[in-house]
Amino acid sequence: MSGLPLAAHTPGPGGNWHDLVEHLSAVAANAKGIGDKFGAGPFCELLGWLHDIGKSSPAFQQYIRQCAMGYAPAKKAPHAPIAAWIARSCSPAVFPLLGHHAGLHDRSEVVQALQRDYSESASHALNILAELGVEPAFTREMLPANDPLEMEFLIRMAFSALVDADFLDTEAHFDPSATAHRAALKPFSDYLDELDRHLTHLRISAAGSPVNTMRCEILDHCCRAAERSPGLFRLTVPTGGGKTLSSVAFALRHAVRHRLDRVIVAIPYTSIIEQTAEVYAGIFGREHVLEHHSATAEFDAADEGQEERELRRRLAAENWDVPLVVTTNVQLFESLFANRPSKCRKLHNIARSVIILDEVQVLPVTLTKAVVAMLHQLVSQAGCTVVLCTATQPAFEALQLPTLETATDIVPHPERYYAQLRRVEFERPTQAVEPAEVADALRDLEQVLCIVNGRRDALTVVAELGEDPNAFHLSTLMCPLHRRAVLAEVRSRLSQGLSCRLVSTQVVEAGVDLDFPVVYRAIAPLDRIGQAAGRCNREGTLSSPGRCVIFDLAGGTSLRGEYTTGTDLARTILTEDPSALHNPDTFQRYFADLYANCDTDAQGIHALRTDGGSGPRFREVADRFRLIPEATKAVVVRYADQVDDLLVEARRIGSITRDVARRLHPHSVAIYQHDLQRHLRDGTVTEPVPGLLVWEGAYDQRTGIGGTSIADPADLVV
Repeated sequence: MSGLPLAAHTPGPGGNWHDLVEHLSAVAANAKGIGDKFGAGPFCELLGWLHDIGKSSPAFQQYIRQCAMGYAPAKKAPHAPIAAWIARSCSPAVFPLLGHHAGLHDRSEVVQALQRDYSESASHALNILAELGVEPAFTREMLPANDPLEMEFLIRMAFSALVDADFLDTEAHFDPSATAHRAALKPFSDYLDELDRHLTHLRISAAGSPVNTMRCEILDHCCRAAERSPGLFRLTVPTGGGKTLSSVAFALRHAVRHRLDRVIVAIPYTSIIEQTAEVYAGIFGREHVLEHHSATAEFDAADEGQEERELRRRLAAENWDVPLVVTTNVQLFESLFANRPSKCRKLHNIARSVIILDEVQVLPVTLTKAVVAMLHQLVSQAGCTVVLCTATQPAFEALQLPTLETATDIVPHPERYYAQLRRVEFERPTQAVEPAEVADALRDLEQVLCIVNGRRDALTVVAELGEDPNAFHLSTLMCPLHRRAVLAEVRSRLSQGLSCRLVSTQVVEAGVDLDFPVVYRAIAPLDRIGQAAGRCNREGTLSSPGRCVIFDLAGGTSLRGEYTTGTDLARTILTEDPSALHNPDTFQRYFADLYANCDTDAQGIHALRTDGGSGPRFREVADRFRLIPEATKAVVVRYADQVDDLLVEARRIGSITRDVARRLHPHSVAIYQHDLQRHLRDGTVTEPVPGLLVWEGAYDQRTGIGGTSIADPADLVV
């Protein structure tokens, strides 16, 4: 090699160029270490050597030096296609090499991209590799896959290994201080010691009641099951059975016992994720829990360590290189099916993890086949342990996929706990009930929770309650801070025995720690009814069972698709025998019928991934996979005084910074795209700076933005 040193990147803060050979060597070594976790170390190492070798071309070297001198080059000098062209005889390698900046492409796009002749640039690059002693020869044994689905999964993981290794070495060049903020992780043994101290205190302080006895027994089952080999597990316990702590006790012990890398807790609803993260932060320390989702709580502005901790959180959120992650189903699964580098970067850190899927029954039925197949791959190819955690266990085995039939029950014979703790009796009125009649029934009770199927239904019942000072409303028409304030007030009233009538959508239905003596639930899919019943006599302190009244709301919201199918199946079961809801086998039969009556691959994602004839279709899969079918936008509301100060700051800057966006998120409400356009036209929503949407209409202290005509997205799904 002669002439000027080959550069990978322009000079960093110290004025030094990023040497290309050093960059390739570092990325190759890091990618190999990552790839070894899922049996593809040599493959990932070779990707590392090749990914930027196209930068050795004279055209790119001229381009990068012009950039460093402040010129605007006439045209770019793409380098990724050169690496892909060199590896064109190995199709699996081409995808990550071509897409390590632009993302994984469909096979047809790859074929088209490589129709151009890169032989001259490739010849120059091959000479460089030869001088380095690198032979760019991929072999079949480097990527051990037996079918198209396995191959597609391994390409995703190898892509993640390459992208993260590339990001980290580039970051070390441009921002050396960031490396220090990624270090100093607490070992799992410390997490486990802190959890054991907390659990010991709980056992002492909570002894006596049947519910707490059950919780201790479930915890013991979890601790014993942690010794078992990694694989697929089910944790089936009644609502209120303490699975938040028991599941993480299993996960931490299992991770220590089998030397796994991290624990990932995936949760469907913001109400649960905020509650769960708060519990874990209280045990392990907030800085040792990565809470990663779109509504991450802001830090205290008066905290001197805020800036450093936020930097650590942001860096950790990029690739999940931390021991304990609390995230959402959306963040987890849309990353697993993604094709963009930023989302896929964390995938390799999901390998060799314990993944707790809390309230697993709420995963969309139409995506079940794709999700279940991915879970199987995480277990069989990435060395993960997956825990399906819920009181209403879905019947995934009914899908007849070679996946979850060998799941191990952490709690043997869980039905006995449901039988022992019949904390609720179910009532089923035979006639539909008008909203005014529901309100009358609620007025006759001092403490009652009423859950309906839509935000408009909740507003209607609240309106019928009039000016009742003891009536409260909860839905995603309210911003997160408002919802938290209402939940705090409701919990306070319940603990003091004060009057409290809460009308809510599904935001309180799964995982939210509320304990009412009476629950009214509008007819819904059976698992939703089971979860609603979990808010009734939750602690088992009543002298007689609580009441769960399942009613039909006259003129109530009619939801489509799987929700309607599930509701119809629930009607049949409740007509036959409402007491069947005390048996977890009932929910297994219900889900088997639900899967039989719904299209479990409605988006065709599983079909795309198993279609070996057309090759991998990463971009199309990513486009199709959406846990929330229709996109929503966050609109800032003026719930608290500090919002105006943040808006002034954004207007002064002329843009919305990451910090301002994070601090505004707890003051926002999600609105459907089609509703948003209408509100922008009539001025109810404005956009003072690009990307910042502000609600200019009224914000009610009981119903949020509920005074306006607005569509009803899936409640509280992040």
